[in-house]
Amino acid sequence: MKRLSALLCTLVLAISLAPASFADVVLEPEGNSYYDMHREDCSYPNRDYLAAGADDIVTFYQAPDMLIPQKTVDNGEQLYILATVQDGEHQWGFVDGADAWVPMDDLTPVYDTISFAEDFADEIVPFTWEAVPMPVAQLYTYPNSGESYALKESVEDAYITASLSEQYVDENGNEWGYVRYYMQNQGWICLTDPTNIELDSGVMTAPPSVAQTRGTPTITEEDIMQSGMTVVIVVVAIFVMVAACFILMRRSFIKRVNNPIEPIHTL
Repeated sequence: MKRLSALLCTLVLAISLAPASFADVVLEPEGNSYYDMHREDCSYPNRDYLAAGADDIVTFYQAPDMLIPQKTVDNGEQLYILATVQDGEHQWGFVDGADAWVPMDDLTPVYDTISFAEDFADEIVPFTWEAVPMPVAQLYTYPNSGESYALKESVEDAYITASLSEQYVDENGNEWGYVRYYMQNQGWICLTDPTNIELDSGVMTAPPSVAQTRGTPTITEEDIMQSGMTVVIVVVAIFVMVAACFILMRRSFIKRVNNPIEPIHTL
């Protein structure tokens, strides 16, 4: 029961710390035939990943059921995955801007707010401070993530601190607040030192992908050949059906020519 409760808490935190700008809008692939046929089976992470193939590259494919290589990218390339779907034994992700699919086993998520919420679920609690003015604050992806940008308070949008939903205390005793949504921004601000731009003691690196841990490519040459054979079989089957229809229609036409219907005479 305790384990179940912990899992539920982690899930709730992950959802609450997920980017809110798309809370009511799901970004979907457009103009992709495979996606159009499998839309109901898809999930929508809308999240950044890093290419992390077992052989130092990641291959883009036309579709999960049509393994025609489109291009490759080197490990470390950042990709934005709009949708994922399970096809056979592999989960696939649709790469935004590429109109192509990649095996999710060849990717690893960029360490972000969601990752932080999963790793520190037990230490993140609801925000209880009273909202106070904060003219400017450095917004970090997660506490001590290193990179940040200045978030300026807007009178029309009220106090920045009024938009905080969770809080966290780091190993140095610094208090952090999570900006759920403020002028299309989400992230963490250090309440103890809000204008500090050098908080980088918690920089996290992405873990190895499933393919890297396994040490072998997710899609093999045999998989590609089998997919190609399937396509050939389907094309041949369609050709045979069309040819059969043509022959039947031709026979029917010849029969009508050779055996014209006698006109019916009426008195």
